[in-house]
Amino acid sequence: MNLKRYVLANPEARLPMPDRGGRLFSPKGETVDADSAFWAARVADGELIEVQPATPVKDIPPALPVKRKGK
Repeated sequence: MNLKRYVLANPEARLPMPDRGGRLFSPKGETVDADSAFWAARVADGELIEVQPATPVKDIPPALPVKRKGK
């Protein structure tokens, strides 16, 4: 299983999700198994665009202190 998050290339499109009882793919995006033949075909056709995960806050280095003039 290769879970990835995708959004619709066309936010107005309606895409039924067969692995979820036919519920429509959310315009806000969904996490799906990218190894599934159904989802792999949607990605290959350009219907879905992968959303890169945001960098976790714990992995962002702290900012350096700002030096003020005269101090």
